[in-house]
Amino acid sequence: MSRLKLGQVLCIRHRRMVWMIILPDYNYGLPNESPVDGNGKFIANTPLVGGLSVWQANDVVTDTLNTSRHLFCLKKIEHSYPHCWRHKTPIIFRATPQWFIGMNLHDTADAATQKQTLRELAMQAVGTTAFYPAWGKARLEAMIKNRPDWCVSRQRNWGVPMTRFVHKETHSPHPRSLELLEKVAQKVEQQGIEAWFALNAAELLGEDAKDYKKLTDTLDVWFDSGTTHDTIVRPDAQLKYPVDLYLEGSDQHRGWFQSSLLTGCAINGRAPYDALLTHGFVVDGSGHKMSKSKGNVIAPQKVMDTSGADILRLWVASTDYSGELSISEEILKRVVESYRRIRNTLRFLLANLMDFNPQTDLFAVTDCLEIDRYMLAFTESFRKI
Repeated sequence: MSRLKLGQVLCIRHRRMVWMIILPDYNYGLPNESPVDGNGKFIANTPLVGGLSVWQANDVVTDTLNTSRHLFCLKKIEHSYPHCWRHKTPIIFRATPQWFIGMNLHDTADAATQKQTLRELAMQAVGTTAFYPAWGKARLEAMIKNRPDWCVSRQRNWGVPMTRFVHKETHSPHPRSLELLEKVAQKVEQQGIEAWFALNAAELLGEDAKDYKKLTDTLDVWFDSGTTHDTIVRPDAQLKYPVDLYLEGSDQHRGWFQSSLLTGCAINGRAPYDALLTHGFVVDGSGHKMSKSKGNVIAPQKVMDTSGADILRLWVASTDYSGELSISEEILKRVVESYRRIRNTLRFLLANLMDFNPQTDLFAVTDCLEIDRYMLAFTESFRKI
């Protein structure tokens, strides 16, 4: 394989899905260097701070500037900086090669769809999908229309591995990538996913192992869930493909709904579902997200223990699922009052039927008042649902 220049886009096509790796570019004449390794330390050959963590390096840099009398002022201030939402610690930004699925690339291998990009296929699929509620269509359309290429690589120690071998210097994929992918798949099928982690590159690459390394990246978790239609539904003869309905929360327009749509269009040329139903999320009485740290969580089991399961059922039935579902002690009290009114009304009506004999007291529908005939017809319509 010829040596590739920085800024070049490297592609692998597999099952009508184009995978790209984009290498750094010199758009403004500045080298796009990444002197920090995966452990948050400067690489050994970095002047002055080699081997130090980014936090330790701060003091070394300021001390050096001060010693050389180049430090004009040093003052600490509080400012907004991105933090990991899970670990609550600052995030280090690093320039690293990543793998993408191209949204605007043409698949010239398939004559039937060579004029359509993945974005165009996805937009068509959105147009043929039913949405409940209807506003979900405009939301998903906007996300597909405006989204950049899909970055599917993650630098994690957990997840589904990206079983690729890349050049140690250029990061270009091995020319026999599809063949190697199939060999790895056979090993995983026989020995489980640990077969990849335990695999020595020389086992499959031979002498090429001196120039290529095993990729340590894992797949975006949305790629995992987004391909369940092809790994679970399609192989099962008892399951219908495409499925009738995908149901999830409103945040899944950028998550599961979208990843399923993109992978379905890439593999099969259409969405893996005929309809999407979007529901809101349960929030507290003030409209705030429930959180254990806030102490505003109302557990369903607690509601059932104190008020009964019917109260929880009635609250669900009387709440609009398409928006946020508010719940609080005050709201549940109102539901209890409604439940008692319904129950007492039914008890009163049933009490009046105590001595009713259909053989002697029942009369023809044509003798009913118009409003009674309407209610009978309305009730009958529920049998068709």
